[in-house]
Amino acid sequence: MRRKIIAEIIRLNLLYSIDPVALGSIRERHKENPESSISLRILRTQLLITALYVGIFALMAMITDFSKQPNTFSQFIGIFFIMTFLQGVLATFNVFYESKDMQSYRHLPVTTAEVIVGKSFTVLTAVMDFVAPMFVFCIFVQLKSENPVRIAIPLGILSFVTMFLAVSCLVFVSVNTLTKTGFFRKHKRFFSALITTVTTVILSLGFLAMNPNFFFYKLLNRSGNIFVPFSPFFELSKDPASPGAWRGIGFWAAFITVCAVIIYKLILPRFYENILRVEQNAVGKKKKKAGKSKSFGAYMLTYNAGLLEDTTVLSQFILMPQLIMPISMAIVTYNLQDGLRDLHMDARYGIVMFVIGALYAFVTSGMLNSIAISLDRENYNFIKTLPVDMYKYLMYKFWFFYWIQNLLPVVTLTALLLWSDMPVSLIFAAIFSLLLTSLGVCHVYFKRDYKLLDLGWQNIMQLANRGGGNITRMFTWFGALLAGSGLAALAYYVSKAMSKENAMISTVCLAVVMILFSWSHHRSCTRFWKREFRSDKR
Repeated sequence: MRRKIIAEIIRLNLLYSIDPVALGSIRERHKENPESSISLRILRTQLLITALYVGIFALMAMITDFSKQPNTFSQFIGIFFIMTFLQGVLATFNVFYESKDMQSYRHLPVTTAEVIVGKSFTVLTAVMDFVAPMFVFCIFVQLKSENPVRIAIPLGILSFVTMFLAVSCLVFVSVNTLTKTGFFRKHKRFFSALITTVTTVILSLGFLAMNPNFFFYKLLNRSGNIFVPFSPFFELSKDPASPGAWRGIGFWAAFITVCAVIIYKLILPRFYENILRVEQNAVGKKKKKAGKSKSFGAYMLTYNAGLLEDTTVLSQFILMPQLIMPISMAIVTYNLQDGLRDLHMDARYGIVMFVIGALYAFVTSGMLNSIAISLDRENYNFIKTLPVDMYKYLMYKFWFFYWIQNLLPVVTLTALLLWSDMPVSLIFAAIFSLLLTSLGVCHVYFKRDYKLLDLGWQNIMQLANRGGGNITRMFTWFGALLAGSGLAALAYYVSKAMSKENAMISTVCLAVVMILFSWSHHRSCTRFWKREFRSDKR
């Protein structure tokens, strides 16, 4: 194998090893200094983050005496193992499948082995910031034991190499098994966005789970030592001759051997062809069902669903905004679970649920509607030239994005309230308030997108940043959280002071007021769109 060829493959594939948002940020900085290489910037960033992590976690390992805290060691190692796995799955998928360049290599004087090795090293650069802390912990737990250095260092390296080989095999087998399923090939873009979002969320939770004051750390401890598979590496530091430790490492070796056989016998012989099949399937999908006529509603459903296939739209505008609030509420619910049961919430506290539903809507709604029209790009001007009722077209678009955006919040809020043992009547009140408040919020953002219309965007995040979008939204979130928390507390004490009959009458009155306000605001917005487009035809 030729080193220069492999180095060039690594350089080209570094662009796919990071998420699109980070890549867009690097491209923006590259415009200020076009002489520097984007790939070199990415590599420098990865090395800097890795060095930072090594410094931080080496300091943590020096302060923490892992030799006396087996559960803490297993938990930390386990968390980084999971984070390496998730980041490895994402990077492997992006570098091998999303790059869509495997067909191009067939026409070049490059061997299959060189392509696979080059891309594998690229994946390694993407996960080295999580792999490095594993190495640090493995070495420090051995150094803090009573074993001589000449024994401690080799045992630390052995522990690290065993885990690294295991996670590498697990990533490779998982990605290739997933991509061979027909369901994955049919919904490849959705899976790509889902993998990106889940990885981002779990990586964030992983770091928080290392904080003893965070609820996730306490939850893991209360759940027992769920990281038992990592305990043999700790036992090895306490007693290098322990039969139990070597038995556990033997299980790891057996797992690596089984995965290696699967990779060598089943995956590698058809690896290249499997990637090409996934790429060709993505192209072939576009050629299906060309001549069938559709109704306007069916066409709009297909067209708008197609706009959501962009990985960044799915991850940054649908999944991520909808997961931040549930995670925050889960933290509060977990910490206050016993207190919530003691409150004995019943139908009289409907006003409290209205406030919670409205707060949930303010935090989770609007992101998708704020880019709904601009996603059309040049299609928007083209559609305006057709004999299409633009008012009807935009209303279809509005309602489609409204329901898509509220599907996940309705499910997550219902799940959180059921977890808190809330009565069905209060859950219904919260969902009712969520949908009504979200209607107003989505109208505001939909109109804002029209006024700041940008059909020539290059990066989807440009749409989010228009008119101070992200900063404005951040202040809106914080303001909603502060105001909502205060109003929820006030509503609780007011409801508690009332008789049950008066509280329920107040809840019904508030519901009527919300319906009237939402209906009035909706009518006002629909009149705006009618004036904008139907007046042009007269």
